[in-house]
Amino acid sequence: MTRIEFINRNSASNVASQVNLFAAPLLIFRWEEAEYWQAEILAAIEKRRRKSNGMQRTNIGGWHSKRDLPGWQDRATQMLTRWAAARATDATAQWRQGEQQPAPMQWRMDAWANVNPPGAYNKAHDHVMLNWNWSACYYVSGAPSTTDQGGAIVFEDLWSGVQTLKSASRRSFRYAPSDGEMLMWPSWVSHRVEPQDGDNERVSIAMNFHSPWLERSRYWTHRPGFMWRNMPWLMRPLARLRGSWDQSPEGAPPGFDIDVDETF
Repeated sequence: MTRIEFINRNSASNVASQVNLFAAPLLIFRWEEAEYWQAEILAAIEKRRRKSNGMQRTNIGGWHSKRDLPGWQDRATQMLTRWAAARATDATAQWRQGEQQPAPMQWRMDAWANVNPPGAYNKAHDHVMLNWNWSACYYVSGAPSTTDQGGAIVFEDLWSGVQTLKSASRRSFRYAPSDGEMLMWPSWVSHRVEPQDGDNERVSIAMNFHSPWLERSRYWTHRPGFMWRNMPWLMRPLARLRGSWDQSPEGAPPGFDIDVDETF
């Protein structure tokens, strides 16, 4: 069900009626068990870091694990995964207040660990192209306590087109998270991470969530190629043989299916 809101105009001449359209939520959660599980999560990440050089994505100078963290069998990461999936359900229910359809109780999820040593940062990006609904970042250790310490996450408006081409200014929000916090936002929102200052490493876990019950990304709808649009029945078995994923318009992004535990 689409929620429709009516806009009131200002009756005075030459006075603009300003309405802020389509706000993007940023939800901030704190895991009550963060301190208890912190050491085990760090150990699980370090175990994989010793065995792999990691991946190069948006990270500059940092270590990026494979995007398979929901499949790790470590007890601590499993607890975090289940807690985070429950928060995605809470975020959906909060954002869609008043709608009849209940929030999803299962999510397709991917996640990976990031370790940013001093000077490392992440370039601006979003996660909408693979049909994700929510994106999130959980801060394990080394999070900045203030924005003056570097390493803040920055959310930017890259879509307005109001600024001039030569302008370096954009509408942006900077946030300095704390250890044990998880930020969650719609996957189309562009975000980046400023260079890490100081002598410590910042360890975080990035996540994405998708549900077939939520609206598909418009970018995803136009992304599949000719064969995926017209012959998905042929392309799906070929993709499985290649270790790829379903790229049809109805397809879910690659990841792990996580059931929401209502006790979290």
